[in-house]
Amino acid sequence: MESLIRSLAIQLTEGEVNIKERSRKRILFISPVTPKSGGIGIEVRAWSHLEALATVADVDLALAMTPDQVARASVEEIQPLCSSVTFIKLRPSGKMAKRRVTGLTALNRAVNVHSSSFQLDTKDMTSLCERLRNMHIDIVFCFRIASYDVFEHFPKTSIWQHSRLFVDFDDIESLSIRRELPFAKRILGFESALIVRIAGIEASILESRIQRKADMISVCSEVDRQRLVSRGGRATVVIVPNSFTRMPALPLRPIGTVAKLLFLGTMSYSPNEDAILYFCREIYPHIRKRYRRDIRLTIVGRRPSAKVLALAEDASIVVTGGVDSVEPYYDEADLVVAPIRFGGGTRVKILEALSFGRAVVSTTLGAEGLELMRGRDLELADEPEDFAGICVALLENQGMRFDLARSGRERVGAVYERKQIQHALAKRILDL
Repeated sequence: MESLIRSLAIQLTEGEVNIKERSRKRILFISPVTPKSGGIGIEVRAWSHLEALATVADVDLALAMTPDQVARASVEEIQPLCSSVTFIKLRPSGKMAKRRVTGLTALNRAVNVHSSSFQLDTKDMTSLCERLRNMHIDIVFCFRIASYDVFEHFPKTSIWQHSRLFVDFDDIESLSIRRELPFAKRILGFESALIVRIAGIEASILESRIQRKADMISVCSEVDRQRLVSRGGRATVVIVPNSFTRMPALPLRPIGTVAKLLFLGTMSYSPNEDAILYFCREIYPHIRKRYRRDIRLTIVGRRPSAKVLALAEDASIVVTGGVDSVEPYYDEADLVVAPIRFGGGTRVKILEALSFGRAVVSTTLGAEGLELMRGRDLELADEPEDFAGICVALLENQGMRFDLARSGRERVGAVYERKQIQHALAKRILDL
């Protein structure tokens, strides 16, 4: 009798284990970047999503990248979160080829506006499909619209028939491109500017296709959600804000012999490069004229161009390039500036600065979509002299600067703390 009871107990236990294993969901996560906890904005958002999904499902990660990106990629940090990691190498299609005769490159791009800009590596795709063949994928999670473009090239297997589709737009890419075009025209030739315009059309076409096909789409702000909802489509549009891990507040100190301004952002991202060049050309001279004491501007960010590096010819400007840790630069900063003039989504750099407890001055567009109050959590200005005037006022009024820093930090902690946003995303996934 005891042996029979023991046998039944073992069977029941194994049955419970099998039920738990079957109830565990499986997600195919497709991304154009390697998720990184300490990377640039897009990498951090991908990391936050991956970490959230791994709490409720087994995640198979497919990284869709160029061969050069694959060669540089490191997956040690993300492997503990994933059941598998696969690379899908992308190579440019004929649509992306440059022509020697002026005008033909843009014409080729326009004629092929509905075709894909890449080709998938057949070997990589075969390997991934073999791995997924006998798996039930509950949800395909595409990070950014480019990942959905890759997913459309997958063989029409059961993944298409039985899986739910979630696409994280992050920002609205077509809008970001349209905003960039007036600024790009000033530095690009006619044909290059035309290609940027065509890229915006391509992004808009892809976004509309996704809205017809996806079950759920996420963006990082209510203003972008409303924009997508107004376009129509079957997909439910939800908000998954950019988030930030709450940092220990850096001490607030009186300004020393030199007032210290800080701009921080990846310099290879064109809105950031434009912002700092614009700041140094149009705003910084007004600040130096009005602020009677010594002042220094520090520019921190990876891959600065020759134009940005040239700013350091001014003795009051420091260009660091990439750094191992941004915290020391926030620690010594009296004021953080974010004079962004185009782009989309919401600015992780503003959340980061406020999380460290630093007062921020931004343009209206730079702070677009963030649930922050002007004059309470940060300051906003769009004209050069107005921007400079606010910076000087904050440098000269310690109480106002400290109040802004404290309120901004408290607001970021209440609305954009990473764990609560990850929990909300995990619930969305389970609802699907």
